[in-house]
Amino acid sequence: MTEQEPKSLLGRITAMVQSDQFELFVAFLVASNFFTMAAEIQYDGLQLGYELGHRFMTMPASEFWPGAEEVFQFFRTAFLIAFTTEILLRMIFLRAKFCKTAFNIIDFVALLASIIELFSLNLPVDPTLLRLCRLAKLFRTIRVLRVSGMLDSLSMLARCMSSSGLTLIWSLLFLLVIQLIAAMMVCLMVRPYLNDISNDEGERYAVYRYYGTFSVAVLTLFEVFFANWSPACRILTDNVTEWYSLLFLIYRCAIGFAVINVVNAVFVQQTLQVAKGDEEVLFLEKQKAEEKYFKNVAKIFTKLDTSGDGLLSWGEFEQLLEDPKLRFLLDKLEIAAGDLKVLFDLLDDTGDGEISVEEFIEGVTRFKGAAKSLDVGQVLLRARRMERHIVNVEKLLLHPNDDELKQLVAKASKVRQSTCSH
Repeated sequence: MTEQEPKSLLGRITAMVQSDQFELFVAFLVASNFFTMAAEIQYDGLQLGYELGHRFMTMPASEFWPGAEEVFQFFRTAFLIAFTTEILLRMIFLRAKFCKTAFNIIDFVALLASIIELFSLNLPVDPTLLRLCRLAKLFRTIRVLRVSGMLDSLSMLARCMSSSGLTLIWSLLFLLVIQLIAAMMVCLMVRPYLNDISNDEGERYAVYRYYGTFSVAVLTLFEVFFANWSPACRILTDNVTEWYSLLFLIYRCAIGFAVINVVNAVFVQQTLQVAKGDEEVLFLEKQKAEEKYFKNVAKIFTKLDTSGDGLLSWGEFEQLLEDPKLRFLLDKLEIAAGDLKVLFDLLDDTGDGEISVEEFIEGVTRFKGAAKSLDVGQVLLRARRMERHIVNVEKLLLHPNDDELKQLVAKASKVRQSTCSH
């Protein structure tokens, strides 16, 4: 017993480290750490604005948020202890499995960056880089999407995005090629104007800021494509020629409207196709549909069970004839209830004249579908009852004085006669 207890304790801790609840707790800590870092950045920005003489920053950050530095230091230490404990638990109890998961390596790097930043170790490393490494911990929140039964919609969205990554890459490459060609054309078209020293130097400089080099022209065309295209167009129409307005209108209508909408349509269609064919997405959808189906079945059983004993008699089951809402729910479950007595007999698998919760759920699930399912089920049910009846008769022939067997045979005969009369 003394040797088994440590083993069981070790197993429980290992299971806890790998559990969904542990992942959710760590994700909560990561989110809290993110908001703490955001508050630190806000604090630093207030101090920087005061030093630069911003008109709204009239006091130092230490006066605007008194005691903030001590609070930030406390949370940095607390989060460092929490994340260090988490990493140690994973390394101790997962062992070799720890290095097989990329998220664990990212967490370890983020932890090292936090330690270096907190203790201000004299290393030739940019503090900004250390903070960016700390942000790598945010990737841990992606693991929450893998928690089964939680955040199903968000998990499905992430699966669709990851599965459609190739379509996204090709879409971006297609748009990049268009932008590069357009940037090359504009650069060549404005080059004579920029080389002409007779033009005003200030106007040439204004055009150069937008189209002077190929790299700047590519950036300008991306601004035209995705952001405000008016300044990039006005700089040419005001300084070079108004004919550029026609070119920009054609570019915006042909590329910015037609092409981008076609790309969006292809991207959405491909994403939907991937979502429909993805095994995990289909599994989640099927799981949710089954949960909803069983919930509706349990709802019908609860409404029919007026006595509250957990069993349905024929008198209670007859409510389906009188209550249109219950019949509607049954039709919604794809159960053809044309002959309620036949349906009752099918659900009463034991033949005792009462339907338990297990019999109801199992039977409704088995006979879900068209009316042919009920017909086939009726034949199978009668065959099973006949087989049991024959076995009991054989036993009775071998043991003619067994009163219990006589009662079973008599009861089965009555049920069979009642079923045949219907």
